[in-house]
Amino acid sequence: MYLDDWDNSFNFGWPSTYADEALMEWHNSLEPCYGDNLDLALCPTATKPTTEGGRVPFAAWGVYDWTWFRNIQYGSYGINGYAHNPPSGMEGHSRPAQYFWRTADVKGSTRIPLFMDAWRFDGWPLEDDMPPLFETDYYEGVWDNQMRRFCVNRHDGAINCLYMDFSVRRINLKCLWSIRWHRLYDPDAPKPDWNSEAAWMSKLKDCDQ
Repeated sequence: MYLDDWDNSFNFGWPSTYADEALMEWHNSLEPCYGDNLDLALCPTATKPTTEGGRVPFAAWGVYDWTWFRNIQYGSYGINGYAHNPPSGMEGHSRPAQYFWRTADVKGSTRIPLFMDAWRFDGWPLEDDMPPLFETDYYEGVWDNQMRRFCVNRHDGAINCLYMDFSVRRINLKCLWSIRWHRLYDPDAPKPDWNSEAAWMSKLKDCDQ
């Protein structure tokens, strides 16, 4: 609905300067679409915010009292941070401008994540991000290892993902490193050593299972 109204372009996202706070984050831009139904932002298995005692992986993010959060102040889904359209030439969240998709009308959209289970409202993963150290790892790092925001064992070793073609499919946690997060992302880059870096994930299904 939002893309139909905005010539198939994503919202600004998190640019380096805030020309219009109302256009920054998805929960503001999509407000006309979800109205007062805030439960749309909640996975049924993760409804209690971390600020109210919710524990990862079964925790929602929020509640935040931030000026640029308007209606939705909590949720348990997060957006791929590269699915934004910052002003031309401007990087967002310290990521190069050429990383951003800007529109959903792209080749290979079946392998590009858009929304998925998460314990943070957005994330900007990179190929060399480390996995969570343990299953209940609540990592608050700002710039690095943001794959951890989506690598939550919420559905038996997997999460649900809405892809850029608007299909919804289950994705095994190990496969998060093998999908195209941004335009220059290399899904064939070396993967973490599950045994030494995240022993709890070593028993989970691999991408080809």
